[in-house]
Amino acid sequence: MLNEDVIKAGKGFGMHGHKDMEIVTIVLSGELTHEDSMGNKGTISEYNVQRMSAGTGVRHSETNNGKKPVHLLQIWITPERKGISPSYEQHAFKCALNEFTLIASYVKDPTAVYLHQDATMHLGKFKPGAATAFTADPDKGAYVFVIHGELSVEGKNVKAGDALAITEAQHIRMQAMTESDVLVIQVPV
Repeated sequence: MLNEDVIKAGKGFGMHGHKDMEIVTIVLSGELTHEDSMGNKGTISEYNVQRMSAGTGVRHSETNNGKKPVHLLQIWITPERKGISPSYEQHAFKCALNEFTLIASYVKDPTAVYLHQDATMHLGKFKPGAATAFTADPDKGAYVFVIHGELSVEGKNVKAGDALAITEAQHIRMQAMTESDVLVIQVPV
């Protein structure tokens, strides 16, 4: 599941529970305050990524304590197995222009949050006219979500809020028509 949310100042999601789910939050603008039953409390800033493994059960809240709206993506992925211990992780990252940056992975990487599932998430920022080919795992499905801008993906024009599901591809060809941000999620099929 992928939700794109804008949370007004002083609003948010009160304390609520989850179980057996990998929950990844990417703040696109603004700041989000996180608090959970594991004792974690902090602020997720612009272009930070947070991973919370709900596992055997966790309660958390996400609120906008600032004065500006918070724009975020929240992705839920089923873990490889049920009953893992709940855990929390957060990273700031910088996207290099005109290429993809790994932000979440099943393979431990100091620059990305760890997922309890054979999945990856990459974020790309592209200038108008920039062309690239995302190297995909052909054994996984790829979900391409346009956060901002307009691109041609495998010959299809897509714009902010659009998504494509692509299977059995080794390279996903993209060209930015405008300044664009795109998220690619790969998961087992």
